This record gives sequence, C-alpha cells and structure tokens, in this order.
Amino acid sequence: METTGLVTKTTISGDNITIAPQGRLDTGTKSEFEKAIEPILLAGETNVTVDLSDLEYISSSGLRLLLILQKNAMQKKGTLNICNIKKGIMEVFNMTGFTAILHIQQ
Repeated sequence: METTGLVTKTTISGDNITIAPQGRLDTGTKSEFEKAIEPILLAGETNVTVDLSDLEYISSSGLRLLLILQKNAMQKKGTLNICNIKKGIMEVFNMTGFTAILHIQQ
C-alpha cells in the first residue's frame, strides 16, 4: 500500500492554535504529525483546534495522537476542538467512540 505524505498547517490566532493535517494520518505519516504537534505540546498550549477538512483518512495511530493532544489540553485546563470532519472520518470517530471523548464542532 502506498502511503502519501501528510502536510500539516499550523496557524495562530490570539490564544488559539489551529493545526490542519492534510492527506492521510496513519502509521506511515504519524511521525510527521508528531513533529508538527511537538511544539504545541512543549509550549503547553491550552486552546488547540484541529481542522480535519483536508484529512482523507485516519488510522488508530492518528486517533492516538489526537488523544495525546486532548490529554495535554485537559492537563493544562484548556480545550481541544476538532472541526470540519468529513463523513468518512466521522464514521471512524463514531465506530471508535471518539465522539464521546473529543469535543467535536460541526
């Protein structure tokens, strides 16, 4: 199976950081996403939005990274918001119970 790369854009607006992965978030690309979120985790950012509008696929590896972001935000008394989820990705969130764990904005 060919794995396409993952592009992650990060924008800062006030005290909110938005991170937007584009492509596939799976075992083959998780290290790219980890590198993108590492400064957020190290800086202790508390208000993080993950925009999934350009995410085509997410595996359990990608879900685990979202849980890491969630845990970090909760420890800092902040928020993690997930937004712009495509239908196929939302089905994965529903099947895995992530809709009950993460704050999802529709």
